[in-house]
Amino acid sequence: MADDRDRLFVIDRKRGPGGPVFYCDHELATKDKATGKMVPSMEIADESLESWLKRLKYGSAGLPKR
Repeated sequence: MADDRDRLFVIDRKRGPGGPVFYCDHELATKDKATGKMVPSMEIADESLESWLKRLKYGSAGLPKR
């Protein structure tokens, strides 16, 4: 899912169908010095899809807790 600024929220399905949810901001990507490739900035937004959706329901933007 993308937000209004084209930042992405993704679910790590390798850990099960319910999360965790990660947040990726393309503006915070960095360049790997060895390969020259861009590396996305990934932060955990919530430990599970269920708790992340609950936060959204109550008005959260879904961003990582800081």
